[in-house]
Amino acid sequence: MNTFDTTGPEAIGRVLAALNAARRVVVVAHEHPDGDALGSALALAAFLRGAGRDAVAAGVEPLPDSIAFLAKDAPELVPAEGFVSREGDLVCLVDCNAVKRVPPPLRPLVAAAPALACIDHHIADDYSTEAVYAIPDASSTAELVWNVAQAAGWPLTRRIAEALWTGIVTDTGRFSYPSTRPSTLRCAADLLERGGVRTSPIADECFHLVSTRRLRLEERLIRSLELHAGGRIAIASLGPEDYAAESATPADTENFVNVPRFLRGVEVAVFLYSHRPGRTNISMRTVSGLSAAEFCAGFGGGGHERAAGAALTRPIEKVRAKVLAKLLPLYGETP
Repeated sequence: MNTFDTTGPEAIGRVLAALNAARRVVVVAHEHPDGDALGSALALAAFLRGAGRDAVAAGVEPLPDSIAFLAKDAPELVPAEGFVSREGDLVCLVDCNAVKRVPPPLRPLVAAAPALACIDHHIADDYSTEAVYAIPDASSTAELVWNVAQAAGWPLTRRIAEALWTGIVTDTGRFSYPSTRPSTLRCAADLLERGGVRTSPIADECFHLVSTRRLRLEERLIRSLELHAGGRIAIASLGPEDYAAESATPADTENFVNVPRFLRGVEVAVFLYSHRPGRTNISMRTVSGLSAAEFCAGFGGGGHERAAGAALTRPIEKVRAKVLAKLLPLYGETP
């Protein structure tokens, strides 16, 4: 269990000391990155470069179409495949609280890293370093990266501001989730005022524009939808055959959990997806009562009180049965 504070100015100071002591900073986010993971990783690496430091963000591919615009003309980004570490590297995890969430090609690098730092808004019980700035109920990792940058006095550019804005608006549901605090809006106001964020094109990319491939996958998802417990539980899924039929990847189904979540009366929404046979991911959203983080922890995953997930090396049919076997009794139903 952690014996040091991860939430305040001292935590920021420890992270900055680690970043400043490194010859090069390798920023690593979780696999299958979302807007917060990519925005935070890109912004931190760009902040460091702007301050005259050597920094890269490794392994953010593949990207969903909705956030791919951030990766254009981004020299900070380098692929995971073939990445070679250097002596004196510091690995800084962002939006990622465990090695098992790191892109597979980078897991040996992170596991063996002699120096490690972390900026995150996920729950974790233990860290292998004291260079941690983590606030589990913060709106996003992007907001925490902004806090670090404020403390360091790093210059803000439009490109960095738009990366952070993307992280915040995607992780807060455009400032609608309970994690949106006054501090979140102060951060957003600064990104608008000093960073000149272009909000409309970002909203189009992140929330409005979709591909034909994604539309067809959503149709398949809706056909799979099941309701339980009088409509309080909704579960939908996509299997390997669905991804193969549309030549798609998990990046094409980012936020698909919101399809069952937005049904009126639903308290628990579950999206199961299996891109490859024998490996299944769980994405869960809860409205009240049940902790998504605690439920997914039972499957080796984790996350937030209302949004969490897990990855299992089991076929999707068996995962569905196990999820329902644990979930239905909580709502007075027999599996």
